[in-house]
Amino acid sequence: MAKYYHPQRDFYNKFKMTPPSTVSHGTEDNVLERMTKLKPTDWRMEGPGKLVAQTELGKLVQFVNPNLICKGTDEDGSPILAKIGV
Repeated sequence: MAKYYHPQRDFYNKFKMTPPSTVSHGTEDNVLERMTKLKPTDWRMEGPGKLVAQTELGKLVQFVNPNLICKGTDEDGSPILAKIGV
């Protein structure tokens, strides 16, 4: 059976070097606290099933069931979707 090839580990073993230590960027909770939350505004439909909003970081695109249509936004800024033909 062939040996598993791991280029970085094999390089350090070949030259008898210790690999660099890894640096933790924080716990999952710390990362979630610092993450920028997108507050989309101006929701609109572009074609069947393509829902587009504008955020401070640019466009936010989501794909939804083509049987749904965007009727507006609620007080939180989320889109209000309704079935077509109901």
